[in-house]
Amino acid sequence: MSLKYSSFDGAGLPMGEPALALVLGDFGRDAALRFGAVLAAAERAFIQRHLPADAPFFDEHRRLTLTLVGDLPYVKQEWLASYARQSKPLDEAILVGFPGGPSPEQVQARLGVLALEAMRGPVGRGCRRVLVLLPCNTLAPVAWGLATSFRSPRSIQRLLAAADWHTRENTQAFIQQLSGVALSFPTVPEAVIQRAEREGATHLLPMGTEGIAQTYRQALSRQHSALELVGLPPGGQDQVLRAIQAAIAADGEARDEARRALEELTSRSRVAHGPGLLAIEACTDLDYGVGLDSNAIYAEEIVRLAYGDPADTSQSPSRSRSSSLSLSKVNSP
Repeated sequence: MSLKYSSFDGAGLPMGEPALALVLGDFGRDAALRFGAVLAAAERAFIQRHLPADAPFFDEHRRLTLTLVGDLPYVKQEWLASYARQSKPLDEAILVGFPGGPSPEQVQARLGVLALEAMRGPVGRGCRRVLVLLPCNTLAPVAWGLATSFRSPRSIQRLLAAADWHTRENTQAFIQQLSGVALSFPTVPEAVIQRAEREGATHLLPMGTEGIAQTYRQALSRQHSALELVGLPPGGQDQVLRAIQAAIAADGEARDEARRALEELTSRSRVAHGPGLLAIEACTDLDYGVGLDSNAIYAEEIVRLAYGDPADTSQSPSRSRSSSLSLSKVNSP
């Protein structure tokens, strides 16, 4: 499958069919909306580099269409019902990847339902290229799982059964129709790894929810990368979780304290591993500027992938060798 539109016409318009960027959001919502804005800005910057020097930019130049879906009442229905039964206020255990919270695997099937339903309209209007985006490091295993589930009509049916989802009228026909649609499930960790390799990094320090190190270990293996993973020092995970909570709560004082803690963590790691270490804010809600913004990297890599311009790094922080993003992908018409 190719999602590349690397040919541009004389007006600077990218040649080729549009692609749907389907963002599964609400992890958390503010961060998902920020990602939509970052993706739009990255696409605009890319297009402007290909326009004639005196040509103005219009949104009509874009070839990425955008759908953002956020439906936590559906995705986390089971856990929300448990809180309601106990008349218990929500706490951090409602969050995926937090102690006591749902695992990525537990929300995978219902996220798949959201993706399937969100594709229905665009595919019905003729869209034949879909990138399912989860701007969340913790949920990378969900993307890998969904890529497997969307490989055939039968596996899609198994996904729907796991979600206990009763199919709508004409759903069977729509599922068959997906065999003619190019589906891709790129992940944040894989995008970060591609960027880190182009930057010439030697070590990665991902800061995120519990289990983020294992997720990056899987991504490194999938990418056959020689980068070395650096773990957080003792107590570091608790500090990162507090930073995530402070960001979600928009608590200014707690954010200031969290930033200082993250700066100390990254400083100690750089002393231990040298200048080749890249610290990654590997959570959608981490926006402290202490490490590289994983979702900004993700957005830039998605645009490079969609428009097929892996060699153009002139406006990117990385200026070394080019490398295309490795995708979990299915259905290559």
